[in-house]
Amino acid sequence: MEEIGNSKLPPREIEQGSFQHAGGLLSVRTPADHIRNTMQIYNVNRNRSSKDDLLWLINRQRDDPQCPVIDIHMTKECQLAVTLATTEQLKYIDEFCCIREDPMILGIDMTYNMGSFYVTPTTFRNPQLIHQKTMVEPTLLGPTLIHTDHGELVYRKFAADLVNARGGLKEIRVLGSDRAMEMFKGFQFHIPNLKHVICYKHFKDNVETYLRGKLSDDASYENVHFDIFGTLVESPDEEAFDESLNNLKSLWDAIHPDLFRWFERYQAKTIKSSLLPSRRADAGLGTDFFYNNANES
Repeated sequence: MEEIGNSKLPPREIEQGSFQHAGGLLSVRTPADHIRNTMQIYNVNRNRSSKDDLLWLINRQRDDPQCPVIDIHMTKECQLAVTLATTEQLKYIDEFCCIREDPMILGIDMTYNMGSFYVTPTTFRNPQLIHQKTMVEPTLLGPTLIHTDHGELVYRKFAADLVNARGGLKEIRVLGSDRAMEMFKGFQFHIPNLKHVICYKHFKDNVETYLRGKLSDDASYENVHFDIFGTLVESPDEEAFDESLNNLKSLWDAIHPDLFRWFERYQAKTIKSSLLPSRRADAGLGTDFFYNNANES
């Protein structure tokens, strides 16, 4: 059925269609299940035709208990940010991603644009269900941020909205993201015990792009690639990682003078904080890596 504000049908037909869409006499239990009368349609259309769409949204948040808008921010730092979440989404995150023996990872990624706005959805797995074919828990959509800026302060507001809406979310255990650290730093401001894992594909793509641009022959590329992904990433702890990296310095310097300095400055910290086997185990991944494909899907 068409959205009320955009429908060209007469109000009486919209009212009747809404009743049937909700299941008719056999399914409708309360007036809230469907459009109640033609005056409600006239009111929605009249309010929605206002030139100030933002005021309309604010009024919906205030007056409609079913409205998923948790908060609306209009500040100098973020211009405009709107947090969307349902009661069910918040409940599931509290139950699955917080205090439990094997918490699910809350994935977050600024995935796409909607007109002039960025859209940052969160995702999580439901451990109570298993997909029949893949034998993996299904991924669910969580709270979403629609925003005009994407700095750390914006994600602080997103995290604050979630914690204020449901206090238990201050105990979210692990956040999974790409390499954009402003998301993790923003959430960590309000969730101080939060751990962080990054998407292995994003990390690997970044490293491989750099190596392809710097190393002209395939043999050098393959050797350095194995050093990074076969040795360093699989180091049992930070001490072993540092030792292995130091042993590679003379070899890498002979291959390219910028290679070791680049890796030590831009990649080593990421591996030690998020990708080592011990970090993956702490995040509940076992020996697996984290991927944020779910957010991008």
